[in-house]
Amino acid sequence: MNKLLHQLKPTRHQLILSLSTISIFSGLLGLATLAIKQTNTCPVLEATSANQKFIADNDPDTLTLLVYNLKLRPRLVLLEGQTQRVEPISQLIQGYDAVILTEGFDDGLPLQTLLKSLQNTYPYISDVVGSNRGVDQDTGLFIASRWPIIGEPQVLLFQGQCRGFSCFNDRGVFRIKIDKDGAIYHLITAQLQAGTAPPDQQIRQQQLQAVTQVIQSAAIAPTDRVIFGGSLPIDPISQATEYQTMRQTLAIDTPKLIGPEKYTVNPKKNPFAAPGKPKLLDHLFYARRTPPTTAQTHIRPLKTTPEESWKPAKWFYWSCPWQDLSDHYAIEGRFEYD
Repeated sequence: MNKLLHQLKPTRHQLILSLSTISIFSGLLGLATLAIKQTNTCPVLEATSANQKFIADNDPDTLTLLVYNLKLRPRLVLLEGQTQRVEPISQLIQGYDAVILTEGFDDGLPLQTLLKSLQNTYPYISDVVGSNRGVDQDTGLFIASRWPIIGEPQVLLFQGQCRGFSCFNDRGVFRIKIDKDGAIYHLITAQLQAGTAPPDQQIRQQQLQAVTQVIQSAAIAPTDRVIFGGSLPIDPISQATEYQTMRQTLAIDTPKLIGPEKYTVNPKKNPFAAPGKPKLLDHLFYARRTPPTTAQTHIRPLKTTPEESWKPAKWFYWSCPWQDLSDHYAIEGRFEYD
């Protein structure tokens, strides 16, 4: 086995100890924060989330998409308002031709509630890719479409291509084909190795090569349109070289980003996001083989109204109400073809 891939995966005992340590530390940190801040320091709640920029229509040569990281981690591991967040999420992601959703790990009530709420708008919903095996999770990837999914979905799991805690959920690539009134679109998404260390980057490069093999082996007609999207841990600014390598490897180009937001993970604005510098980690691309005449993307923060705000578990975060529905903002796109 490649020495790079032969990394020691944390044992289940190590995972449980790590999660317990995180939970205890987070609880103590929350209590310390509350003790220091004697007065109410909760942020002022905003009016609403960003308006939807792109709306689906019946033009077969136009496709609108949304990519959103749900952050539905198993409640057995972390309590992060999963059951509270799914209903407002389902209401805010209506109105597209298709949505590419990631980190849908909690297969219980949260995910089932979300799927049920989406069915009227998106009657064609793929299965979540991969499988659960005790502590190990599936990829959390699935796609919901307004238009029929035709043919068999194509799935390739990156068996053994992982390191560290990325090994505790499946990683892989997923392709479906949808028929919008005669126009064929291939939608491709992937769950890649997380992290910014050189070994993480090397594993991602191997995974991207596997994605290329999937694309090349697929029966994609010359007139078919191909769009690639997902929550991919590659930032175009702080990881510029790797970002350009990804574009070259997959033969994809980036639509024009419009609107005021430039990052999908921004701890300066979103208390749900992990500390660090803002990054653009959610993407939509189009294949160079069939480029659209016009392509635009827009970052859309998804928030509740002040009346619908939710509170994280008091033992994990302080008990201020939150409006942000994930640690990521959504990215939406519109692709117009001749």
